[in-house]
Amino acid sequence: MEPSTTKEFDWFDKPKVRKGLFRTFIGLCILSIILQFTPPDAHHHGHFGEPWWVPAYAILGFAACAVIFLVAKTLGFVLKRKEDYWGVVEDETLPEDIDESIR
Repeated sequence: MEPSTTKEFDWFDKPKVRKGLFRTFIGLCILSIILQFTPPDAHHHGHFGEPWWVPAYAILGFAACAVIFLVAKTLGFVLKRKEDYWGVVEDETLPEDIDESIR
């Protein structure tokens, strides 16, 4: 069997697809902001009463995502290791029991 030369997600590399996905994302963001201005009784039923400000849920969601992003970046810097952390690779040849077709 011959290995495939196409990438699994090569459709994402096309500028037309990227532009369409970006526009869809922006449209969904705008839609979610518009939906925040619906009457609270028709949409939200908070456990601690109604929010004092209508887009409070959108702001809270954005803040939570920003905190998750910052924590992930910080963990990336803390857990990062040098490329040769496990030692220098001396022999890059494949073992003998590996099929020749993948070499």
